Amino acid sequence: MDPDISSEKIKGATMTLSVPGLILNSMEASTALREYYNSNTLRSRSGRAVSFRATARILDGRQASYNSQDPVVASYSSRGPDVNNALLDTADVLKPNIMAPGSSIWASWSPNSEGDQYIKGQNFALLSGTSMATPHIAGIAALIKQKHHGWSPAAITSAMMTTADVTNGYSSTPLFAQQTNQLTPATPFDFGSGLVNPSRAIDPGLIFKASFKHYVLFLCSVPGVDEMSVRRAVGVGCPSKKKAWCSDLNTPSVTISNLVGSRNVIRRVTNVAGVDETYQVIVQEPLGVSVSVSPRVFNIIAKASKHITFVLNATQTTNTYSFGEIVFQGNQNHTVRVPLAVFVSSTLHS
Repeated sequence: MDPDISSEKIKGATMTLSVPGLILNSMEASTALREYYNSNTLRSRSGRAVSFRATARILDGRQASYNSQDPVVASYSSRGPDVNNALLDTADVLKPNIMAPGSSIWASWSPNSEGDQYIKGQNFALLSGTSMATPHIAGIAALIKQKHHGWSPAAITSAMMTTADVTNGYSSTPLFAQQTNQLTPATPFDFGSGLVNPSRAIDPGLIFKASFKHYVLFLCSVPGVDEMSVRRAVGVGCPSKKKAWCSDLNTPSVTISNLVGSRNVIRRVTNVAGVDETYQVIVQEPLGVSVSVSPRVFNIIAKASKHITFVLNATQTTNTYSFGEIVFQGNQNHTVRVPLAVFVSSTLHS
């Protein structure tokens, strides 16, 4: 990195070099090398190098370590909230959904690809971005589908989201996110439900199901979307009985972009554990919101479904998003986590 050009860390510097080499993508490392180079270079009055005394060694390389550094949300990872329309009105949908490895991923590459001039003709490449995280999620989805042949995409998504990690596996501390020149505590608008955990996603305990008709109802409740637009997009129109809010879609998250007073949110959970289980519902309330749950404790038999009602009451106008979570703790070692994101516009109190 040239200090005269930029002090910002290179985002995902992963080009393939034609000669053995490495990329220093931090100012600290780059400055140290430049200082060593200059201190060992003797120059004439005109600035021409006349002698060079610096030395270097090539050692065995870097030892891979899989437990010394906690995962961090990359600076170039897309952030929430999601938007409804061109006016950038925020939606009652949590985005991103989930986080997966996507930084400096080494994998096979088509030598015929025109996607990147620096790695054209190579059989392997080191890349970063959503295009690297997505194959991780797709592979995990395939594993879940192999275990549970009849599960829908919504069920598979639910399994991954409700079992994701929101703390670091090595230090048990909250996840962090890269911002401009600093790390800050991450929120669901950074990592969604958390970092995907494949082993737990195979056996989530409860899932949140949604089918085609539920997504149609969701589209019909989006502000500013007319029935003709829905019909053009999905081939059917809106039913006579519509949902009042986008937040009524049976997703494993609850997002309310404009809470005025209070709102009821209903979720339907299905037991996929194969055994009866008793769950206790634990709520971490977002700032400015009180959350009541009914029922707080429930037993659900194998393959059965149950409706859970959440009542969110605004207690303090925040004019920004605050975050919490709903945790279903089962007595058969299942933990089902549902993130909360709420923007309190008004409490309706005089």
